[in-house]
Amino acid sequence: MINPEKIKKNKPLLLTAGIVAGGFVLLQIMGMFAAEPPEVTNREPEFSVRVIKAQIGANSPYLSVIGTVEAQAAADLISPIETSVLELKYEEGQQIEKNQSVIVLDTRDLQLQIDSQQANIDDIKAQIESLNFDQQVEQKRLEELGKLEQIAKTELARTRQLRERGIVSTGAVDQAQAAASGRSLEILAQKQKINALELSQQRLEAQLRGARAQIGLQRLTLERALLKAPWNGVVKEIMTTTGTDVQRGTALASIDDPASVRLRTAIPS
Repeated sequence: MINPEKIKKNKPLLLTAGIVAGGFVLLQIMGMFAAEPPEVTNREPEFSVRVIKAQIGANSPYLSVIGTVEAQAAADLISPIETSVLELKYEEGQQIEKNQSVIVLDTRDLQLQIDSQQANIDDIKAQIESLNFDQQVEQKRLEELGKLEQIAKTELARTRQLRERGIVSTGAVDQAQAAASGRSLEILAQKQKINALELSQQRLEAQLRGARAQIGLQRLTLERALLKAPWNGVVKEIMTTTGTDVQRGTALASIDDPASVRLRTAIPS
């Protein structure tokens, strides 16, 4: 049990202890907020930075650079013949669809060559058909001569039997022999005639193959002379004008493929 008299007697001592404790706590609190001494380090040189307040729409979302736009896929349209330019159907920078003609060349001479070659082909085919007919006729003639030869040989054999029996003379045998030999010579000549027709047909068929190959090349050249765009793209450059004479192998236009365009530039740091 606490004695009130004792507490009253020790009151000055308790007050002093309270003051000391409060001062100690105050010193601890002041120590927590006291600035620490600066730490010495090897720092980079300081520089000033200008800071501005960011606002919506104040800064551009785009980066301006200088560079070169290049198409990875580009095609030059080259004249396959020596001719002249009739028409330019597109201008530089225009879009063009695949298989559209860019430049019209004068292909009339080439078309005449194709027509002439076609007429030559038709003539050769007609000659081959005529030879086929002739061979059929001569083959039938050969079959007929074969039958006549067989009759002559049969007659010769019969005549020889009659001669052995003394019924006919030697002259009859010689005559039958001559008839059989004549039929054999006719057959030999007929076979040579048929062989000649076959050789003529073979030469004509070789000419026909050559003419067909030639007209195939001419038609391919005519197709290439249309100078069509190889893909959907843009006419990058036109290197000729209407009425200009051009040589075979001359580049007349360039077509870029937009899907393959790349920007070559240096990005600033």
